[in-house]
Amino acid sequence: MARVLKAQKPHTLKSARPYHAITKASDTVLKENVKTDKKITQYKKFATDSPFPDYNRPSPQECREAHRILVATHGERDPTATNAMNADGMDRPTVFADPLDGLIYGILCQATNERNAIRQIQAMNKEYGSWTNYDAISSDGETKLGDVLSCGGLHVRKAKFIMSILSQVKSRHGIYSLGHLWSLDDELVMEEFLSFNGVGPKTASCVTALTLNRQRFVVDTHIHRITGFLGWRPMHATPEEARAHLEKRIPDDLKYSLHLLFITHGRECSDCKAGSKPTGSCELRKILLGHLRHSATFKTSS
Repeated sequence: MARVLKAQKPHTLKSARPYHAITKASDTVLKENVKTDKKITQYKKFATDSPFPDYNRPSPQECREAHRILVATHGERDPTATNAMNADGMDRPTVFADPLDGLIYGILCQATNERNAIRQIQAMNKEYGSWTNYDAISSDGETKLGDVLSCGGLHVRKAKFIMSILSQVKSRHGIYSLGHLWSLDDELVMEEFLSFNGVGPKTASCVTALTLNRQRFVVDTHIHRITGFLGWRPMHATPEEARAHLEKRIPDDLKYSLHLLFITHGRECSDCKAGSKPTGSCELRKILLGHLRHSATFKTSS
């Protein structure tokens, strides 16, 4: 089982500078920064405003009702608990000593289920002594890391991104640490995470929430599907547009808990799983959509 790291006192690197303050030099770096700047610019487009400013759902009351129903159905979801979201019986790490650890874990979780990510962590623990032994991982190289990660799928892609991130972190900050992010505000944290190869808004938001305990609402495939049939977003909204919209509509104290609950619901509810046909047994659909039909509180504007 993956080792759950204990929280340590945050530290600040004297030499650490956020991404936006780092001098760019070589042609290769400049080319990479063009891609990075485009990624960050796209994120900032809706960083402070919803892409659908006239779409008035979900309301705060609706969010709290959804939270009540999902807690009654699936139980509480404390984001800092070791069992907040396990992967088919395998507890995942939930407290990270360094934001870099959370970022690497985020890469392992990309485009796969968490069970595969935890299996890869176990393989890294066996090979390197610890999945956060970045000196050993970097020294042994990308090919070796890919072989180690082959137990969990997408190993070539993940090895490439992890090695790139470790190289970028060491080049910028002198050591394998992103400890300086503890003291930065959310937008600067997001900017730094997005500056790394292989990290998009979804991964950056999830790592910001999970690692730094910031309130973010991350949209995965389950959440995109469920918020669609609930009418919490326009049907044509992309996952990134949905994330930007729901970040503004969902109360801060519910964001990460609802994120975890929606994922659980999307995996476990027979009516709401991908490809399923509603049978009328889902409490979330019955109660929440029933309120919409009979209450003016939840009017929608598109």
